[in-house]
Amino acid sequence: MESLSDVILCCRELSSEKATERKKSVEKLKNLLNKKSVVSSLDLNSQNKTGDRNILTWDGITREAHHYVIMETQLLQKGKEAQSATAKANKEKRKQEIGGFFKFVVKQAEKRGPKLKAVQLIKQILEVMRDGFMLSAYGLDYSNILLKDVLTVRKYCTEITEKTWHDLITVYCKLFGDPDCGLDTILLSRIIRLLISAATVRCQLRPKKFLSFFTEVFMDIRYFLPLLVITIITSLSLPSSSPISFVSTFKIIFCPLA
Repeated sequence: MESLSDVILCCRELSSEKATERKKSVEKLKNLLNKKSVVSSLDLNSQNKTGDRNILTWDGITREAHHYVIMETQLLQKGKEAQSATAKANKEKRKQEIGGFFKFVVKQAEKRGPKLKAVQLIKQILEVMRDGFMLSAYGLDYSNILLKDVLTVRKYCTEITEKTWHDLITVYCKLFGDPDCGLDTILLSRIIRLLISAATVRCQLRPKKFLSFFTEVFMDIRYFLPLLVITIITSLSLPSSSPISFVSTFKIIFCPLA
């Protein structure tokens, strides 16, 4: 039966200087994280968090997986620019494999309920979304994690600080207005809707920050935004517990633009 010592060894080899060893460790780690005995041990360790970094948890594996993404990204950036169509296709495939690995680890951890620290996971997501190269390479994977594995989990939403809510909203509103970011506007609008809806009941937002965002959205609404995007953005729910000033500001934004 595989033990957590095998998982620890794989995590260490993710930082190997040899590409073949890193690749082998990724495949071996994937296999190990599909083993019931390994998953059960990790779940138990993650549930009984003691703060001891020597005890392997899902947080620890996710941290190592993200470090692997950073390391592989640096190597991709240092490499020669692909010239042929085949070389370019191979490079794109490599990016998908790297981002897919991190996504796999998170999904394995979350299958049986929340097992991760929201603070660490969101920090990793923001690091990718703020970097131009990583945004292009892994932005879709990390954004889907935020949408499906963070914002839909009440436990994680309660752990997010006011500053982090503002950071997430600022980053995704900026991406929504950037046609070159490479992310689908439907995905971005869904994330923005969930972010604002969840944040309004957990912290004091600064409404003026959204004035330019909504103004731009409604100025371009007839020209390029799909109907689904329009529906999502305009259906932003404002709970009764939202600050009165926030609701009033949204009325000021929406009424003239309607």
